[in-house]
Amino acid sequence: MDHPRWVDWYEGMTSCEDTSPPGKEGQVGSRRRVSVNGLEAQEEFIALVPEKFWAFSVFESSAPLCHQWVERLVLEPTETGGTRIIYEAGLDPRWLGKVLRPTIVKATQDAWRKSLGGLDAYIERIQQK
Repeated sequence: MDHPRWVDWYEGMTSCEDTSPPGKEGQVGSRRRVSVNGLEAQEEFIALVPEKFWAFSVFESSAPLCHQWVERLVLEPTETGGTRIIYEAGLDPRWLGKVLRPTIVKATQDAWRKSLGGLDAYIERIQQK
């Protein structure tokens, strides 16, 4: 996974660095630190099949609104040669997170929708270089 390049296409992400233990880079158990719209988070990949599927757990955050947070993304080829992207997330909010849950869900959905919506243009730009 090319973590530093996520800032080039993921809406609001200002940093993304691999913090994996030696030998765990790019596989289950790998970790990264991200900053998205001012939120700092530590993530660990709990499932990973390159170019097909990944899931990560947020295990530390600068805004601890949730006890647990998991995100999953599945990439499926379409009949027309494109890619169908399926995104799912689950969270177990703390008391303030329960109050803000609709806002958290909407912000997360919007960020993924915007970011993935611009991914085609990003891929075209890097292929032209």
